[in-house]
Amino acid sequence: MVPEYAELPELQVLLMNIGIALVLGALIGYDRERKDKPAGLRTHALVSVAASLAMMGALVLDPGEGNDAIRGIGAIMTGIGFLGAGAILRRGEVVVGLKTGATIWTAGAVGMTVGLGWYGGAVATVVGILLILTLLGIVDEKLSTRTQKIRVMMSLDGSRPLAADLLNDLERLRFEIVSVEAAEVRDSGSTGLEMLLNSPAELAPEVAASMIKGREGISDVHFEVQD
Repeated sequence: MVPEYAELPELQVLLMNIGIALVLGALIGYDRERKDKPAGLRTHALVSVAASLAMMGALVLDPGEGNDAIRGIGAIMTGIGFLGAGAILRRGEVVVGLKTGATIWTAGAVGMTVGLGWYGGAVATVVGILLILTLLGIVDEKLSTRTQKIRVMMSLDGSRPLAADLLNDLERLRFEIVSVEAAEVRDSGSTGLEMLLNSPAELAPEVAASMIKGREGISDVHFEVQD
């Protein structure tokens, strides 16, 4: 039950805030969605709408000095932080999902800003986020020049899907596959595979070796960095 002292926002204000939060959250999520990230358009929109509604609720329950509203902001952002942390994964020596976790947290902040009624700040923030994710992403790719060649030799259990999955994962980590040579090993049923890779500047060449050695069905991994 709503306390008697609480002043509920008008329905049109409530709907407008929810609508703005939904659109702004969806704009952030669209960037993640088109890049096939684990949390996309709907997740970011839901986080933004929920944060906006929670912020409006905090203001309704504390229309005076705002102490409860301030504590509410901390609680909301902490909760969203846990949600964002769920998008961050560690795969061997590689940590993925950091940007997605950050955008989830930011979507919550945008939603709270809308809930406060500061629409200009929310819109400006989303514009800045999209510029960071697009323009700075292009700059990051330009700076991330290929610096080292890696030759990797291994034995597979003969499974073609295993080799295809390995190549897909290497490309996902932005290793450039220069060449692949395969040859069946007589009397063993296994396949010898030799790959030449270009390593992206932001990843140590050992990342590829670590990922390959940890996969089931792969053995006798030999790894060398070429000048």
